[in-house]
Amino acid sequence: MNIIFNKKDLLRVLDDIIRVVPTHVTSPVLRTVRIEATNDDTVNFLAVTAEVTLRHKLIDMGFGENPAAIEEPGVVVVYAKEIREIVKRLSGKQVSFRSSSEGVLIVKSERSKFELQTFDPKTFKLPSYQDAECTCSAELNAKDLKQLIKQSTYACSTSSDRPALQGVQLSLGEGLTAVSSDRFRLAFSHVDTDIETGTGSSVIPSEWLDHLAAMLPSDDDEMVHLVLIDNHVTASWNDGGTSFRIQAIDAKFPDMTKIWPTRFAAHYTVKRAVLIETLERVLIISHGTDNQIAHFEANDGQLKLRSQDPVVGKVEDSVEATIQGEAFHLGFNVRFMIEAIKSMDGDTITIKPTGPSSPIQLESDNPNQKAIVLPVRVVSASNQTA
Repeated sequence: MNIIFNKKDLLRVLDDIIRVVPTHVTSPVLRTVRIEATNDDTVNFLAVTAEVTLRHKLIDMGFGENPAAIEEPGVVVVYAKEIREIVKRLSGKQVSFRSSSEGVLIVKSERSKFELQTFDPKTFKLPSYQDAECTCSAELNAKDLKQLIKQSTYACSTSSDRPALQGVQLSLGEGLTAVSSDRFRLAFSHVDTDIETGTGSSVIPSEWLDHLAAMLPSDDDEMVHLVLIDNHVTASWNDGGTSFRIQAIDAKFPDMTKIWPTRFAAHYTVKRAVLIETLERVLIISHGTDNQIAHFEANDGQLKLRSQDPVVGKVEDSVEATIQGEAFHLGFNVRFMIEAIKSMDGDTITIKPTGPSSPIQLESDNPNQKAIVLPVRVVSASNQTA
């Protein structure tokens, strides 16, 4: 194998590869990436774990600033982290990969030269999947998918006692819907999409969805092809040049439809940016308290917030609000509120309590985004939580 890469394009691919490849595993080959230059002017990069498969392609375009120029086809398997670190620190704009008959990959750029031991390509386990029969797919904007992931993964559980809650339930039907919960909060986000075939849903691990969001392009016009099957989801973009497949969680996601409240006792509408700033000031004190608890009261066109810690001190703050309905005194987890509000778009946030000790629904200007945060019980306006 002999390839000359544009360093910028090569590094972009390798940055994605190391998001997938584990670093602490017993088998060394699990830390590798498979690089194959083909006779059809394509360089294929492949990373495989038990949970995900990532494929990248660089094309020998034959003109202009070429991502890859293939001088001789071939295949090598090398350590992913090390090859990425080498390429990152090379000073030249071009990087050459050449494999030798002795099982060595020679990496050169300007005055730098590295010789890396390779693995027998037969030791690299190629993915083999048995797809479920029912397939559904859709096309959506990459930025919309990235935003939908942001608006859902924050509410996933980190506990292994209920595996389904460690993931996001993705559903394709009338658009793409994401629902997640850790039993203390619930997130909902929806994106209109062009459904190509079928309907269905899968529970996808939040960790890998966050990695997918980090890899997605930020171009306004870049589209993602999404395929959703019971046992996995696949997202591909760049005209199929990049494909990321995530194994689904084999557990039933609980029915959340009955949890969403339909009637509210009050509406408190505030400026989103101002509320975030105020909550973050309150968190300075409340972060040391049990459950990071703070209180707010709606009164005289304001939401008044307060928290106290017997060791650190106490804080009182407020934010202007448009108040409709009853004025409640509510307790809540400050961090949960901040994470939910930060995940949303829009200029305003509407807080919709259903009662003094019932779920608090948060809504943004976008009707396709909402969240629930469970309150904590408060004893009185002058005491902390029970």
